[in-house]
Amino acid sequence: MDKSLPTAGKIDRSTSPSVSIVMLAAGRSSRMKNQGHKLLARFDGVPLLRKSVLSAIGSDCQTVVVVIGEQHSVLKENIADLDARVVENLGYASGMASSIRVGVMAAQANKPDGILIALADMPAIETAQLDRLITAFREHQGACVIRATANDRPGNPVIFPSFWFERLKGLVGDVGARALLKDNAAAIVDVDIGEAARLDVDTPEELIAAGGVPFTGNTHGTV
Repeated sequence: MDKSLPTAGKIDRSTSPSVSIVMLAAGRSSRMKNQGHKLLARFDGVPLLRKSVLSAIGSDCQTVVVVIGEQHSVLKENIADLDARVVENLGYASGMASSIRVGVMAAQANKPDGILIALADMPAIETAQLDRLITAFREHQGACVIRATANDRPGNPVIFPSFWFERLKGLVGDVGARALLKDNAAAIVDVDIGEAARLDVDTPEELIAAGGVPFTGNTHGTV
């Protein structure tokens, strides 16, 4: 595997492989112990979902698709003014695979060369890390899976070339896209982006340790 960092440089977007971002935000937040939905928790006063979408929009991607499910109307309100397409996964309770399928189908409308699967509950992922992954995808001519890692440990996000889209849509149950990578190590280029690749928040304790504040107040409006 190639673990070298991509080099910075001016990208000619008219000829380089395009990347759309699919952000998964349809989880049930069931481990938050009545401390509110984790994606509404505040990081520097900003709801986590909004923070994550802003980072995606700021990157060198083609489009951003956000897949919502649980508390969809409240979550949608928090990003309604942003330049992202929001799609609802009616089958979110069946697991992550259904959200990946819904997101990939929506993103395919723009015919991207690759789709970056991102998780909305990863507060340390910023625009710079997303751009590093997108640059690596372009440097490899859009032919390889690009996976974020932290000290040689696999993490998220991951960019999948277009010839993986059908396999992504074929996932079933509560499994993520990582399940597809187990037997395809040769097709993966790892890019170390630091601990951000492994930091997600599922519990109040994890959220607070990451610098967030649970939010249980008025859920309407944007920040």
